Amino acid sequence: MNKNNPARTTSRVWWIITAISFVLMFFPFFVDGAPVGIIIAIFSLMIFITGIIAALIYSDRAGKIDRFIKGENLLVHWEYTPEEWMQYAEKESIRDKGSKRTLFFVIAGIALFIGIVYTAIKPQSGIWVLSAMIGLIIIIGFVAWLTGWYNRRHNIKYHGEAFIRRDGVYLNRRLHQWNQVGSYLNSVEYVEDTPPVLSFSYFALTGTITQEYKVHVPVPKGLEARAKELLAEFNKDKGTNNNSV
Repeated sequence: MNKNNPARTTSRVWWIITAISFVLMFFPFFVDGAPVGIIIAIFSLMIFITGIIAALIYSDRAGKIDRFIKGENLLVHWEYTPEEWMQYAEKESIRDKGSKRTLFFVIAGIALFIGIVYTAIKPQSGIWVLSAMIGLIIIIGFVAWLTGWYNRRHNIKYHGEAFIRRDGVYLNRRLHQWNQVGSYLNSVEYVEDTPPVLSFSYFALTGTITQEYKVHVPVPKGLEARAKELLAEFNKDKGTNNNSV
């Protein structure tokens, strides 16, 4: 079993950055309050505050991941053959591209509509609005491509394993939890595919906005019956009977 906890490494890096910035905050005392020293001290204070927040967030996240890895309240821990994981990585890439393509066309359509209508109403200034909308579409398209590329690279680089609890999933070094403030599990579905997946849909706070997230957990060959048992358990907890095939 892979004991690696990436959040633990990240938290340690932030604690080191925090310690260094704390020392640099006192730099002006060593250079007689020179302007450069004061600028360094102010910048270090900003880094120190950011570092404290980031270190605490990642330390908390690392503790949660540790509980998954140690098997606390674990429902299942699934490992995969290289062939199963590559099948999943390719299918997940296709699913990811499909969802991003749909979202991109919706946003692009709205942006173009706004730009064209504004240009029709105010031709002189509208052309700048239309140009800005086209630029926005290009940026959004690039971001969608980049995140899709990164997700695929991540899935191929790391041979994943899945840890499932009632309050979340830890899949391929990524934590998904729905027991936080403003978070809740929306649905669980069993999707027939190659390999089949348990699809978890949950909502979580992103800043001040509640956003939907989906995680598809591949089911190892021979464990399809256990996956359907898990589906029944989750749906029983929710008082629903969602079984999408």
